[in-house]
Parts: sequence; structure tokens; C-alpha cells
Amino acid sequence: MLDLYTAGTNNGQRATITLEECRLPYTLHKVDLAKGGAKTEQFKKLNPNARIPVLVDSEGQVVARTRRFPDREALAHVRGGGELGWVPIPEETLAQERFVVLYPGREALLVRKNFVTGMNYFDEHFGEYGADADMALKIRKSGRRVEMYPGIRATWHASTGAAPNDAIHKSDRILGAATLLGNHYGFFAGLGFRVSAMLSALTRFDFSLLSALASGNKIGSQAQ
Repeated sequence: MLDLYTAGTNNGQRATITLEECRLPYTLHKVDLAKGGAKTEQFKKLNPNARIPVLVDSEGQVVARTRRFPDREALAHVRGGGELGWVPIPEETLAQERFVVLYPGREALLVRKNFVTGMNYFDEHFGEYGADADMALKIRKSGRRVEMYPGIRATWHASTGAAPNDAIHKSDRILGAATLLGNHYGFFAGLGFRVSAMLSALTRFDFSLLSALASGNKIGSQAQ
């Protein structure tokens, strides 16, 4: 069951309309903004930013892992079409109200889209893979930080469709890593990564992947 905490503002009504149009069952909790309802400590446990609307999924889980930070060593695994590994978060850390992470991954990334596009953090050169890693690197370089709040829980719905290990998905991950390296370590670092992946695909006689890499095939864009 979903719990919606909202008020009669334009943004608050959008959340209500969306749930109604999707025919999703929910319990409505009205927040009295005039009386500081969004500023109470109880409400801030739901949303530390003290803003409405807030949608709570009772079946949501704490994100108990982060992605491995996308440095050169970690990205080497992506050359064959794999993904960056996950790093579990220790229980003593999860017991804190909040803590700093380097790369939460999209599963734990809750930001307003206008903030992301306004700061130009999601590069349209990326497909489905790599834009959030690029954002993590940019945030770190800017001297800012990403905090995780274990009290905020969510249900992550993975995308459906083609198997994640087909040629297009592998190509998207490799090209995303190449773009990431090119953005932060120089043009030739990205080009070398892509060429190396193509040669590796050739030696394995993986011509589907080789063709996808040569054509620059990717899946959608996180920037949209």
C-alpha cells in the first residue's frame, strides 16, 4: 500500500492525479503547510528536504549497497560488457541517520530532474549506462557530496525487455564507460577503451558486439 503525504498545491495535486490515473491504491495524508506541517521532525523523517509530495511504499527496502566508484581499475571489468560491481554497506553504517557515499547508483538516487538537467549533470552522449556514474564523478570534483538516508525506502523496478547480456546492452555499457573515461581522463583514454573492447570482441568472434560497438549502438538516454 502506498501512503501519499501532500497538500493542495500544484505539485501536490500532480502526485494525486498521477496515482488516480494509474489506478494505484493509496492512503492520503494531508499536510498543513500553513501550520508548518512539512517542517516537523516527524515529516522530515519521511523527507529530510521538508517538501511535499512524499510517496511512501510500505514494501520498500533500504538500499544496502552502493556501486563501486567508477575509476579506471573498476571500469576495466566493463570492457567485456559487464557492469560495475556492488559494494555492500556495513550494518553499523546503515544504522546511522545519514552517511556520505561516493556513487549510490540509480537505485538510491533521488533528485529532482530540473536540478539534474539544470546542472547539466546527465550527459546526452550516454545511453542507459554511465550517466549516473558521470554525475557521481562531477559531484566529487565540484567538492560536493552525496548523502544516503536509510530511513527513505523505495522499490526499484528494473527495466524489462531484452536480456541485459545481449549485444546491445553490452555495447551500451562499454560505450558508456568509454564516454566516462573520455570526459574525465582525456579523449584518448576513452578511445583506447572502445578500441580495446572491439579487439576483445573480435578475438572472441563476437561479431554482434563488434558491430554494435562500431556503430555506436546504445539504449535510450538517462538525460531524457
